[in-house]
Amino acid sequence: MNQSHSSSTPKIVNTIVISAILLIGIYTFLTTKNPNSLSSSVNLQASNTASDTSASAASSLTTSNPLQQTSATQSSQASSSSAYKNGNYSKTVSYQVPGGSINQLSVEISLSDDSITSIKASGQYTDRESSFYVSSFNSEIGGAVKGKKLDSAFVGRVGGASYTSSAFNNIIDSIITDAKI
Repeated sequence: MNQSHSSSTPKIVNTIVISAILLIGIYTFLTTKNPNSLSSSVNLQASNTASDTSASAASSLTTSNPLQQTSATQSSQASSSSAYKNGNYSKTVSYQVPGGSINQLSVEISLSDDSITSIKASGQYTDRESSFYVSSFNSEIGGAVKGKKLDSAFVGRVGGASYTSSAFNNIIDSIITDAKI
C-alpha cells in the first residue's frame, strides 16, 4: 500500500490551524479594542452659545460629571420633520494620550435635515506621535461622516487615531444633546 503522506502531516496541519486561529483572535482583539477603555480620562472643555434666527441667547452648559465639561457654539434653525435643529455646531475637547500629553480636538459640523453637510476638524498636540494620528484623523473624518445622519456619525478608529476618534464621539454625543428639538 502506497501512502502519500507521512504520519507527522496531521500534526503539522493541526499546529498550523491552531496557530492561524490564535493569530486571528489576537488580531481581532487588537483592532476592535474599545477606544474608550484606552484612556482613563477624557476632558471636554469650552462654553456653549446658542443663537437662532429669531433671537440670540448665551448659556453655559456643564455636566455633573467632573471629567466632562462641554462647550459649543451653535447657530440653528428647527426643521419640522427633523429630530435635530439645522445649523452649525462647534465643539472643542481636551483628551489625554499615552505619555500624559493633553491634546485638543476642535470640530465644526453643519447639520441640515438631521444629516452632516460639512465638517471641519483641527487638533492641537505637543508630541510627535500625536501629530501623525491627529493629521490622519483630520484628513479622513470628513469622508467617514459627511452625509451621514447625526445619530450614526459615531466612528471607530479613523486614520488609526483611537484616542482622537473617542474624543470625536464625545463631541457627537454633546452635539446630539445640543441639537435635539
